Amino acid sequence: MKDTPLVSLIIPAHNAEGFLAECLESILSQTYQTIE
Repeated sequence: MKDTPLVSLIIPAHNAEGFLAECLESILSQTYQTIE
């Protein structure tokens, strides 16, 4: 069995509240499923 590496996401959001929802939607729509 091949182990797929986990990818950690860090979202710096200082004074970027207007873009946070779009950023999260983009992350959740990715095809790579091994995100922690």
